[in-house]
Amino acid sequence: MVSKVSRSKVREEKHRRMRRHIIGTPERPRMAVFRSNNHMYVQIIDDVAQTTLVSASTLQKDVKEKLEKQLSFMRENDYAFTYTDYRIQLNGKWLPYINTAPNYVNKKKMYDYCYFSTITVMYDQTKVGLIQIADLKKNNDYAMWLKAVEKVDCYRLPECLSYYIKHDGSISSGSKVKLIKWHYLLFRKGMEMNPALSSILTLNNIFHGVLKKIIYKEQTNELSSIEKELNI
Repeated sequence: MVSKVSRSKVREEKHRRMRRHIIGTPERPRMAVFRSNNHMYVQIIDDVAQTTLVSASTLQKDVKEKLEKQLSFMRENDYAFTYTDYRIQLNGKWLPYINTAPNYVNKKKMYDYCYFSTITVMYDQTKVGLIQIADLKKNNDYAMWLKAVEKVDCYRLPECLSYYIKHDGSISSGSKVKLIKWHYLLFRKGMEMNPALSSILTLNNIFHGVLKKIIYKEQTNELSSIEKELNI
């Protein structure tokens, strides 16, 4: 008779296997996520210094308010997929603008460019359904949204409710050549398109990416209370 292994032991063993290969450093810290039945907890960890750089959870007032505001926006308008504006802190300084996006993104516009940040997204799984994608190593989030927009359109909540803290050399940074390569693989492998169409969509994506940086910005030098708290 095969004995059953508890879910907690399976999770612990999986965690130990991953930790053998993943080490957080000051330049590229590790993110740890725990989800209970009611809440999510996130930590950004520097294993070299054995310290937690920053942490957040859905128990925190500002996080809870953000989620409730976006959820209310979805319910009031009967939207299944929404995103918000966001702001970036680069090397300890807030960039003098808020990243905005089109108010409405359909399938065609999504193929043009991924106009919103992953941390701003909220969608109704009962309407979008299960999203399955190939393991692309990078751009997995974009691949998910391309799959989701086949079922529902996406709508913007025009308010800055999300924040990035970036440093030179972070995971989200990289050479332009590598970024082009990853976008090509997104269409070629992730969306299973032929090489010619993948190349055309990659060039189209680069073009609209340049336009986004020009058009979808809201200049500001003011800091919100949350941004002041995140000044680290």
